[in-house]
Amino acid sequence: MRPSVARFFALLLRPRLSDLVVACLVLTLGGYLEWIYPGGFDQAVAIALFLQLFSASTGYRERLRRGHFDAVLAGRKDRWRVAFVHWSMSVGLGLSVWLALGAIDLAGRAGHVPTAFSAAGLVVVLYASTVVWTVTLPLPRYSGAILWLALLFGLGATHGLQALRQTYSAAAGSWSDTLHAAGSTLICPVFLLVDSASAGTRILSLVVLATVAIWLIGAVMIRRFDGVLTES
Repeated sequence: MRPSVARFFALLLRPRLSDLVVACLVLTLGGYLEWIYPGGFDQAVAIALFLQLFSASTGYRERLRRGHFDAVLAGRKDRWRVAFVHWSMSVGLGLSVWLALGAIDLAGRAGHVPTAFSAAGLVVVLYASTVVWTVTLPLPRYSGAILWLALLFGLGATHGLQALRQTYSAAAGSWSDTLHAAGSTLICPVFLLVDSASAGTRILSLVVLATVAIWLIGAVMIRRFDGVLTES
């Protein structure tokens, strides 16, 4: 009897003990900051986003070619569901921590809209999670996070991030400015968190569309990957 896709990936991609420990530490930090310094609570949110880059970079093809997915993929033609479940399990822990931080902030400051629950916050975590998930599919685990951080460090060292920040902040009413601002956001989505005032509906909508497009690219990759076995 072939196992269900959801149950299979829930077991195969379940968080490691170290991942759970780190998640608990982030939530503990969030609770501590909420207690002694609510204004600095978003430090915990930023850490959660950073850790999510690695958590969601699970990889796929390497384990496929080692035969790890044979039990659930053999004879199965519906790879769209496989892609969705794999994505869900890959980003699940990080999203859970993100939402839990939002709940902590909401409970600690009544009437305050937590960054994690804001439109910009939700768009950022979904976009970043999907990008690293897709990039890592054909590569070893954590590759998406490492490559993206290397890009950001490189841009920072050459003042590229400053130029992108100016482009983002200069977004006006024209579609041309909006597209340039959205492009800057796709490279460094943190802009949406540190300057949410400039994150208009059009910019957020474009990032959402980009997220969907990137997920579809990942799903197509999963559909087309071959399962030629290699040595473990």
